[in-house]
Amino acid sequence: MRGRFWLAVVVVFVLFMIVDMIVHVGILSGAYEATKEIWRAEEEMNSMMWMMWLGTLVYSFFFVVVFGKGYEGKGTGEGLRYGVFIGLMFSVPMALGSYGSFPITAGIAWSWFLGGMVENILGGLLVAAIYRPARA
Repeated sequence: MRGRFWLAVVVVFVLFMIVDMIVHVGILSGAYEATKEIWRAEEEMNSMMWMMWLGTLVYSFFFVVVFGKGYEGKGTGEGLRYGVFIGLMFSVPMALGSYGSFPITAGIAWSWFLGGMVENILGGLLVAAIYRPARA
């Protein structure tokens, strides 16, 4: 775990936080407001925000660990493929399981799925770019 590993973890973490902010604060704020009876109170959620950040940091760490273990040096296509596979592996069960378990709308579930796919695909592309060998 050298410099580019930690750089990739930080970059992926920042990317995931930005996409999460766009999805949850930007795109879904109205849907969350319309279903506010199923969520924690805003003050309570804000007091637990550190847990969400920690979860994103742990996910970012292992996202990069797994990429590094399978790294083949095949460039952007490798990052894209990795992002799609990881996105499908996590976003499909999360969206379907949440929709089946909680009284959320189909729109929220779809947004969570699509947001997760965007995060993971962009994350895969960024990690592949960071791991790319230096040009001579």
